[in-house]
Parts: sequence; structure tokens; C-alpha cells
Amino acid sequence: VNELGLIIMKRGMPSGGHHSPTAFISLVNSHSKKSLFLLTMGLAGRIHNMTRTVASRIQGKPMTITEFNFCAPNIYRHEGGLAMGSLSAFQNLGGIFVFEYAGYSHKTRWNTLNRTGGHLGWFGISVDPLRLLTQRVIALLYLWGDVKQAPLSEQELLTITPEDYKLPQVQNYSFFRLAKDAAIPAPFHTLAFYTKISMDSADRVPAGSHSLRELLSGKSLKIPHRGKGVYLPEQGKITSSTGEISIDAKTKTIRVVTPKSEGFTVTGKSAKGNRLSVTGSSTICSVFAGSLDGKELAETSRALILHLTDVQATGRKKTTLGDFRIVYNWGNMDPYLLRKGKAEISLKNSAKGVVRIRALDVNGAVLAEIPFRESKGSVIFTADTDQYGAMAYELLRIP
Repeated sequence: VNELGLIIMKRGMPSGGHHSPTAFISLVNSHSKKSLFLLTMGLAGRIHNMTRTVASRIQGKPMTITEFNFCAPNIYRHEGGLAMGSLSAFQNLGGIFVFEYAGYSHKTRWNTLNRTGGHLGWFGISVDPLRLLTQRVIALLYLWGDVKQAPLSEQELLTITPEDYKLPQVQNYSFFRLAKDAAIPAPFHTLAFYTKISMDSADRVPAGSHSLRELLSGKSLKIPHRGKGVYLPEQGKITSSTGEISIDAKTKTIRVVTPKSEGFTVTGKSAKGNRLSVTGSSTICSVFAGSLDGKELAETSRALILHLTDVQATGRKKTTLGDFRIVYNWGNMDPYLLRKGKAEISLKNSAKGVVRIRALDVNGAVLAEIPFRESKGSVIFTADTDQYGAMAYELLRIP
């Protein structure tokens, strides 16, 4: 798992098939000495980039996302693993590539021997402990297949016809400041967390497909109930048809619950899945538990547990201007500042053996043995970034 930071590919991609490369990144003015980021609060304000990208898939074709990232200095990038990992697996993407692992200029490249240079920049995840750990979440949810694929039989389709190119919104694609008008309409692309979606083109819209013209006119979609899903976009609530992924715009949370892994964002004091739960959280964070031995969480003898808060560079200077955050100085890497966070984490686990919980560095090195207690079939411990300087833990059952 620790070698998956650069490229994550889905096994079983059809050989010789066409792919549809698309990309999304944070809004960055790379030609200015100052960096501008769109300031968004919580996952609910950011999933549109992800779902809009997935919605551009061509029906019947594999799809590869050639660039993705949850860029620094965004303080919510801890939720990127849950969001990207679950969506990629649910939509059965052919491959996803992070942009980028490491590629700064000589002035900012980190020298591991002399401990000079480098900074917590937009894209490079090799110098960001937080994003390196979210890559592990993606690997388990997507590459290992912990999240189920959306059934192909439940696919919703958007058909583009030659007449659609005459629509004013589509014509606006040629003008930079108006190009957003030509984006895939939100009522369709937000279905990406609910059911399988894709697009095609035809002379006319076939029965059962959706019309771009009708969507742009404001006509509401008629979506049948799918499996265990909940689709209430007006209330900001979406649950996938498999029942494993839930989005709640009001609480600004994502929740992923599968037999082998569970995780969620914690915006209040507590949150829970089926086997994993958190109480007494002192700050916004994402918490995740994933089985590493192929067994379900309830029976696993080895699990990775993450308590992800935030990491920022020393000396970074910023301000805000309207909806934008302006970074004047990126600061430096030595030392990084880890957001203080404390939470009691409980995992229901009935596997045989003596329990050990160890705090881990981002590279897997053991930092400390962590005290715990067992109660009513659950292993309970306190994750505290201030005490151990750790965001990762390993639960072991020793025979």
C-alpha cells in the first residue's frame, strides 16, 4: 500500500478499450506570485468537481481520470480519500492518477539529506503527510474493491443531440468567463454518488434517457428508487444505491460503510458507522478503519486506523478576499504544524488474539504503544495528535 502514492490503477481494466481522460484540480492562478484558492467549506461544496468529471463518461467505455488532487493549503483535504476512493470504486473507473507525487522546481524540491528546500505546495503529495495517508484510504476503497460498484443495470444516461449545440449555454463554452454555463447540469452529475451515470450522443433522445435541453430549462429529473439508495438533493442528502456511501450537505459529511472498511468525516463531537464509532472529537477530522488481511472489520486481525486532522507549514501567510484565500508565503517544512485533535475511537472486533494498538508515522514506523480497553466486543482507544504526533494507528490481534 505504501507504494501507491504515484499511480493507482484499477485491476481488470479491459485491454484494448478506449478511455475517456478527464481532469480536475483546485482553482489556481499559477502565473501570479500570489496563489488564489476558492474557499469552500466542507465536502458538500466541493463534490461537484468530482461528480461533473465522472458524468462525462461515454456510455459503454472505460474511463480514466488523468489528474486529481485535494490541494494544499485547503484545510479539508483530509476528506479526499473517502470521497475519491468511494466515488471511483462506485463508478468503476478504469484508473485514477494523482497529480502530482513530486515535481517541484530545484528551488522548492525537498532535500532529504540536508533537510533543506521544499514546501507544502498545491499538488505535490510526497511532502504532505496528510495526503499520503489519504492515498491509503483510496487504495483500500478503490484498488482493493472494498466499495461495491454501482449496478450497470441501474445506469442513468444523458443524451446529447446535434440540436443541443445551438443552445446558448453550450455556445458559451467558447468564452472563458461564461464557460461554466456549458458544464454538465448539476441535477444529472450529482447522481454520481447515487447510481451509475454516463453520457452518449444520438440524433434524438431515446426513451429512458435524459435530455440536456430539458435539464437546462429547469425541468426536474424523474429518478426511480435504486436499491438501498436515498436521493434527496433538495435536502442535500444522497445515499448510494448500494447503501455504502452517504453524503449530507447540511452536516457537511461523507460516510462510507463497507464490510471491510469504514470511514466518515467528523464535524461535530461524534459520528459512527456499523463497527467504527467516534466520540469526544475536539476538532473537524476524518476517521477511517480498514482491514489489511482481507477479512471483514469484525473479524480482522490487522487493521489500519486513521485520525486525520490537518497539516500546515510553519510561517505560511494568508488572507481572504471575498470567496478567495490568498497565500502570500508558503512557509517552510521544518517543522510542519499538525492540528491538535483528540477523539475516542471504538471498533467492534471479535477476532481471536491479544490486542495491540500502535501509533504509526506516515511511513509506517512505530511511534508508540497505545493504551486501550475492551468493552462489549469493542476495542476502544484515544487518538491524540498532541500526545503522539500521529494520525495513523495499527490494530493487531496477536495469537
